[in-house]
Amino acid sequence: MKKILAILFVSLFTLVSCKTKYERIGVFTSISTRNLDDSKEYILIRRDVQEITDVEEDPMTEAIDRIMTYYNGEFLRNVKVYASTNKKQQKFKIIGDVWGIPYVSDLKIGDKVVVKKSGLLGSKIVKGEVIGLNPNTVFVKDETGENLELLYNQVSKSK
Repeated sequence: MKKILAILFVSLFTLVSCKTKYERIGVFTSISTRNLDDSKEYILIRRDVQEITDVEEDPMTEAIDRIMTYYNGEFLRNVKVYASTNKKQQKFKIIGDVWGIPYVSDLKIGDKVVVKKSGLLGSKIVKGEVIGLNPNTVFVKDETGENLELLYNQVSKSK
């Protein structure tokens, strides 16, 4: 019994000590790694996006670039930057609202599309139909009847 309690205590201590804690190092009104075009109108694409990176060279730029690539954005607003308190493996966490140019697409309501759907057993390609459009997202009803809200870059038009 004592052996089991000792193993549980060590396991619990290990789990608690592995959790990464972050310390806020900055708050910014807006931040970008690109030049912005003042002649364009930008829209809110997604609120409270989060990215964590542990790359050694220029981690903030890497985290911002990952967010911009994934959401097809141009800059972040209401940005909070955190650094991990673990000095052995420094990590940065960035949280902010993604802003970008409205996505221009040839999709219309009723178009047939395919999407990559991820699940516990991996991902698979499923067919669907566009049931709604926003400036930055597409609403798709897949072949199982499930309604999905997806980014334009996650949807491919099919014939």
